[in-house]
Amino acid sequence: MLTKERILVVDDSPESVWPLVEYLEHDYQVKPFSLSVVKARIKSALRLKEEMDNRTILTRKLEDLNKNLEKRVQEKTVALKQANEELQANEKRYRTLYETAIEGIFEVTPEGRMLSASPSLARILGYESPQEMVGVIGNVAQQLYVHPRDRERFVAELEKHGEISDFETRFFKKQGDIIWVLICARKNCDESGREPTYQGFLIDITQRKQSQLKNRQHLQELRLLEKQYFQAQKMEAIGTLTGGVAHDFNNILTVILGVAELMRRQIDAASPLLPKLEQISAAAQRAVNLVRQLLAFSRQQILQPRRLNMNEVLSQFEKMIRRVIGEDIRFSRPCSARISAW
Repeated sequence: MLTKERILVVDDSPESVWPLVEYLEHDYQVKPFSLSVVKARIKSALRLKEEMDNRTILTRKLEDLNKNLEKRVQEKTVALKQANEELQANEKRYRTLYETAIEGIFEVTPEGRMLSASPSLARILGYESPQEMVGVIGNVAQQLYVHPRDRERFVAELEKHGEISDFETRFFKKQGDIIWVLICARKNCDESGREPTYQGFLIDITQRKQSQLKNRQHLQELRLLEKQYFQAQKMEAIGTLTGGVAHDFNNILTVILGVAELMRRQIDAASPLLPKLEQISAAAQRAVNLVRQLLAFSRQQILQPRRLNMNEVLSQFEKMIRRVIGEDIRFSRPCSARISAW
């Protein structure tokens, strides 16, 4: 009768097979059995053991890798969370700076379409909100610039150098008022190939411009006052010189008038020299009057106002002016008897 027996020993060294017992406990051979078959079974068991050992090692390595992977995933998750928190904090900080900045921050296309505007920019230009401004401004050259050619110069400078600073121009506000602004901007080129934009900020310098204008006007006034002061000093010097000359000249005229008066008393009334002496006296008297005017000009003699007959003054003026003007000029002096003396 055939019976099933477990294969435990196949040769004289059973200790070499003993470790395989657990793999051979379900393997059996019907008696009588063949040695070659037993050896084949043992080789198969050895291969199975080696595969099981390798599988155990791979399983342990896989477990270690899984543990390392979980650890690295946790570390990456923590790092990503921290980076995300920092990004949110930076975004919040920059958003706060953008929304609370005194300068008006903007972004426009080269064609002049407004892409974004900060609350300060909307406030400076008189708009209710940045959204209103972005929605309304489609051409900054025509809607904001008082002189559109300034926009052309602004774009040319940006295209040439990539940035511009301290560009001064005048803008229209929403209500139509005109203000002075100072612009700093740069050309922003996106690596993705999108259309470049102009990013920058502007500040309202109207008060500074008004102060500069007042300072220039004040400086002009100071220069005018300085000129008037120097002119007054010059006139004072001329007056001092004129006064000195007038005094000397007046002494000479006194002698001439005195001598003429003595000669007039010594000759007969019918003498032909009398008219000439009267002319000398009249000329000397006019010279005396001129000296009096020079002294009055130099403020070295008190003025003595008196009534004048304008017809006589004009008649005397005519004699002088006819010697000055040329023969090709006709001088007419119509006098009226109604001109009162004053």
